Formats: sequence, structure tokens, C-alpha cells
Amino acid sequence: TWNGATAHQNFIDLYDDADKRKKQWFLGSQPGGVTYNKTISSLTNAGITDGARNAKFLPIPPYNGGTSSNDFPVYRYADVLLTKAEAVLRSGGSNSTATALVNLVRNRAGLANLESVTLDEIYNERG
Repeated sequence: TWNGATAHQNFIDLYDDADKRKKQWFLGSQPGGVTYNKTISSLTNAGITDGARNAKFLPIPPYNGGTSSNDFPVYRYADVLLTKAEAVLRSGGSNSTATALVNLVRNRAGLANLESVTLDEIYNERG
């Protein structure tokens, strides 16, 4: 889309409203008079305000494109835990071990424990 990387509404809808991590997405009215909507009208010709914006890569001064200090991703401990949980499941390891790792991430986000996990649930948590 125009005006930065965005996320599709189906992805945003994966977040439970009680999940603290949902606050990283900018939707609705924002400072400066822009209003981001969750719907992306077209995958080939989206509007300038289509899609949620992620706070992780907001522009940081100076805004001249080449020297902003937010242009590199940082691996989060949560991603390390989720990668390990995925590896445990893929290798035929204990579902309870994988579930405990995922629940560490969920608990930090203020969410309840899961009883067991699937690969799809791990992918959704990674998102």
C-alpha cells in the first residue's frame, strides 16, 4: 500500500481485543489528521490510508530516508521462544513443552494459557 507497510485485516483480526500487542497497530484517527482503516481495498491499487500500520517501524528523525535509526529488525525473545516451540512440534517433541513456551509469550501479552498448540497457533502467535 501507499504510505508505509501495512497488514491485512484478516491478520489484525487474529489479535484478541485483550491482547496488549494489538496496540502496536495504528487504526482509526491519528495525529496529523490521517485516518487508517483496517480494510485494504485492493492488493494492486490500495488507497493511501488502507491497512493498519505497525508502530515498530515508525519513522524516526531525521526523515531524509537514509539515516533514520529504525531501519533494522531486532529479534525478540518472544520470537526465539516461538521458534523453539515450532521446532519442538516439528521434531515430534512434547506438545506440553511447546505449549509452555507459547504460554510464556501469551502471558506476557496478558492472555490466558492455551491447553495445547498446533503449528497454525504458533504461526498466529508469531504474527
